[in-house]
Amino acid sequence: MKKYGNFLFFILFVILISPVSVFSQLFDWREWGAREAKYAPADPLQKAQYLATRLGQELKRQGIDPNYSTIGRGRSWVKHGQQALGTCEDLTDIMKDAFGGAGFPSNQICSVMASKQGLARLNWLFDRSQDHVAPVLVIDGMPYVFDLWLFGGEQGHFAGFNGSIWNGIPLKSWGETLQGYSYSTFYMNYGLKNSQYGPFDLQIITKEVLRKANSGPSLGTSQGKASGLTEAEIVAAYKGIYPVYLNTFHRGNRIDLLASADKKDKGYFSAHKVYCIIKDGPRKGEEYCCASFERIYTLSQLQAATREMQKFLDEKK
Repeated sequence: MKKYGNFLFFILFVILISPVSVFSQLFDWREWGAREAKYAPADPLQKAQYLATRLGQELKRQGIDPNYSTIGRGRSWVKHGQQALGTCEDLTDIMKDAFGGAGFPSNQICSVMASKQGLARLNWLFDRSQDHVAPVLVIDGMPYVFDLWLFGGEQGHFAGFNGSIWNGIPLKSWGETLQGYSYSTFYMNYGLKNSQYGPFDLQIITKEVLRKANSGPSLGTSQGKASGLTEAEIVAAYKGIYPVYLNTFHRGNRIDLLASADKKDKGYFSAHKVYCIIKDGPRKGEEYCCASFERIYTLSQLQAATREMQKFLDEKK
């Protein structure tokens, strides 16, 4: 018994002398967002993605790790003096603060929580992610989720968020993906901690997010003709390069071009599917959908996408 007592005393001693990151606790993320916004792109979505990427780098610099388990809670407490650092709730709060500090109006910022129900909640002791919350930012009438926590869980750290699918994923796509991981209901959070509204299905959540966003001012819309080109010229340039880019990027696979800058609501809708051939196994030679894409662009986003596709094609020459 004495041996176990000495062991417990040693563990307690290690915890007490472990360095605590007071810097993390006192960090002002709104002020940080205001500083970083000076270097961000002008386009609102690209600005938000830039801020989310930089925030991930800052978290890694501070030594804050993805926190998704009971062990993770204990590790965070030993390292920083707080159990919650690096959890989805913590990341949601600091990202909302950073977006607010960067100039995004509060009515465009909220959070959505996905919840597991029924038998999926029985594993509560080991599964600390039965409720998962993420920040949502509405830009040009489209709600986007910036789920740095999911990215961090996949990578083991928060840096390198720039090219991740979770960095500005449409709310609908985010919710549908989580449904595949047993998250069946969704809750709305208007910005007040511990103030959840729901449960709702994904369609109602999306409508509620947009209703909140329309209740106040919005960040300067990215619609416009800053380049001097007309709307018709921008759309035509995109339509001309989109299929060329797809056939080059997905060379050897069949492309089903579903929409190319088609006018939809206040934006321009593009969508495609890619079909690959199964190379091995009993279904060898059969075709299957290996990738799909759909997005509603603003005019300036459409122009930015055209530039990126042209850059890719130029590098392939």
